Amino acid sequence: MEEYIAHIREDGTKQFVKEHCENVSVYASENLSSLNLSSVGKLIGLLHDAGKMKEEFNRYIIAAYEGKNTRRGSVNHTFAGVRIIFELLEQLESNIKSRISTEIMAYAIGAHHGQFDCLDLSGNDGFEHRLDENNLIGYEEAKKEFFKNVIDEEELKETYKKACNEISDFLDLFQKLDIKSDGKCKVFFCLIGNFVRLIQSALIDADRRDTAEFMDNSKQNDLLIDMESFWEKQVIHFENEISKFDNVSKINKARMQMSDECYKASKLPCGIYRVNMPTGAGKTLSTLRYALSHAKTFSKKRIIYVFPLLTILEQNAEVIKKYISDSEMILEHHSNVVDINNKYDELNIKELLLENWKSPIIITTLVQLLETFFSGKTSSIRRFSSLADSIIVIDEVQSVPTKMLALFNQMITFLSEYCNTTIVLCSATQPELESDSIKFPIKVDVKDIVKYDKNLWNVFKRTNVEFLGSSTLSKVPDKLLDIISKNKSVLIICNKKSESEFIYNELSRIVKCYHISASMCVNHRKKIFEKIKNGLSHNDTPIVCISTQVMEAGVDLSFSCVVRFMAGIDSVVQAAGRCNRNGEYSEIKNVYMINCTDENLQMLSEIKKGKDSTEKLLYKYQKNPELYKKDITSDQAIKDYYNIFYQEISNKANYTEYYLKSKKRSIFSMLSDNIESLNSSNNKHLLKQAFKEAGRSFKVFDDDTLSVIVPYGRGKEIINEMCSDKVKFDYTYLNEVISKAKEFTVTLYPYQAKKLLDEKAIYLPQEDSDILLLKNEYYDDNTGVILENITLDYMEV
Repeated sequence: MEEYIAHIREDGTKQFVKEHCENVSVYASENLSSLNLSSVGKLIGLLHDAGKMKEEFNRYIIAAYEGKNTRRGSVNHTFAGVRIIFELLEQLESNIKSRISTEIMAYAIGAHHGQFDCLDLSGNDGFEHRLDENNLIGYEEAKKEFFKNVIDEEELKETYKKACNEISDFLDLFQKLDIKSDGKCKVFFCLIGNFVRLIQSALIDADRRDTAEFMDNSKQNDLLIDMESFWEKQVIHFENEISKFDNVSKINKARMQMSDECYKASKLPCGIYRVNMPTGAGKTLSTLRYALSHAKTFSKKRIIYVFPLLTILEQNAEVIKKYISDSEMILEHHSNVVDINNKYDELNIKELLLENWKSPIIITTLVQLLETFFSGKTSSIRRFSSLADSIIVIDEVQSVPTKMLALFNQMITFLSEYCNTTIVLCSATQPELESDSIKFPIKVDVKDIVKYDKNLWNVFKRTNVEFLGSSTLSKVPDKLLDIISKNKSVLIICNKKSESEFIYNELSRIVKCYHISASMCVNHRKKIFEKIKNGLSHNDTPIVCISTQVMEAGVDLSFSCVVRFMAGIDSVVQAAGRCNRNGEYSEIKNVYMINCTDENLQMLSEIKKGKDSTEKLLYKYQKNPELYKKDITSDQAIKDYYNIFYQEISNKANYTEYYLKSKKRSIFSMLSDNIESLNSSNNKHLLKQAFKEAGRSFKVFDDDTLSVIVPYGRGKEIINEMCSDKVKFDYTYLNEVISKAKEFTVTLYPYQAKKLLDEKAIYLPQEDSDILLLKNEYYDDNTGVILENITLDYMEV
């Protein structure tokens, strides 16, 4: 029997296609079994590398192993599986459902090394390209050898029929969703697109897993634990820990009452839930209590905690670890050091080292979640199937960028309705994502876990927000000095790093100040955070902290006064949560909002839109404060703010659909019916999505970000290790160094990195490396990365 090679290890050991396809088939089937799609996984796993079963590929892979001049991907192996599955459709009874089912599986097979467009922007058909005989050199040989060596043709047909039936059941469910007629077609095909991503993800993960196991000569065993026992153990541990709480104070009693409501709600079935709790009410522990009990009750695979900023993640990760008895089961994933410049279709050893979100408890950032939802990188797509049968707790959900609300709404609907995923949306200022003022809102019932109780909410009324007036940045320090003189501790939150650095430099000449921003690495921020925490606890000297929005939410510190540069009212409310947080002051404390009139927010469009809406709300408030019970952060004020905000963005066509001006279409359209491409095409296939173009165009930020390892503390040693010869050849060692580097990285926009490159401030450790290192003189122990006249303002990954 002819042996066809799938992979060759460095020591010359060969893995043959039969073994690889069978292994991938098992893994893909396991990935989809909980959704009753195991036959789909089996089929796509068997077919994905059918094109390797030919002599041409054998010659190619041997030549590559021997170091001969070969071009990666020059011998195509993904088209054959696509052709085989379409031939199965032709041989058996064809209908709309079997056609869509076939195309979904064919797409996963053809895209397991990177996405392609079913219809590109010019109307070209991606399936036709893969079925063109001119592009199928050696197909008949590969097909013959596949059926001879891997699986009997009749057995494959039976598996194909079962797989089509499994997908057909999902298609029936998609059609039942209640959607307005004018958007039903787009939403239906958006759901189909999300389903395609699920199937593609299961195959990519299975393929990468088996490849990594072979190349590393070791099994990546899934966690060999009994999940039922694991959740039971965690629930018992958690309940024991919270039973030790002192529930004598009024605030602690109120916190426990809300926590009890979360526990009761954990017995409700899978769906989308909302947790609207006042700032300081103990949301992290209450939602963890809910999630652990819900996971135990409904046998969930994992809990995924999502935070908008690294500072919030860092602190909450420490809290979560204290209440989980097996903290080694927690995976933190928030650094993009590994795949800074990873190509969309490139499989390299670094990608094989990436976390695949298989741990029982995952703590990550909103950026990573959104990339898992929509990015075209195979590393992001790979994680997607891990979202099924999970609980996703999204903290500060109002942080989801407005431009992608349509995408976000349909994705969480897909996960909750069809993937047995429970979604928990958390915020003290809940956006109304079901509102008809948003195009393509959530159209399923969103339930409140904690019911509003005026008396309960009033317990947490500890601050009063006042407008301090308008001023240019140069005059702000004088206003702040007056406030500082009247308070023991003051937190000042700016919109931009350049503002916070200016104020820090001005005030630090007069008073002791601390500075925290995203231009400081995680380890640096932790140390400054501890200094502030200790200073606040001793309360013997004035504490002044100047920060960007990284200190705005989820930070367990309490100041006697907070000053917030004007932004969205949701940001102001979050900032107020850092003032008199635990009611340690008997009187209501002041939170001041100041309008910096000469700040340039053009690069921070979300903050600018929020600030503009707050200015309009402030105008209404000043005309009739009684309407808002003389509180600009009241429930009525929050509702009016979002009405103003959504009205503003509704005036911009397709804004919430992630509209791309350069392409004259939205990503939402590209991932649904792709109507713009359809108009210029004679396409005969049912899937129209431009997956590749949408995936490449999707960016949480307006620019791609890069990570740089900085010389702070142990970061200097890590930089030396990255420059050593050992990392060139020892991938295990490289992975260890990369893991250590996570706490010593700072994220940059390309134009910021370019400025540093122009100044020769950052460099590569190795000639062929894609990891950036920062020189010593460009990192300040007070304010972080030094960039004159350049701001570091972004959401963190």
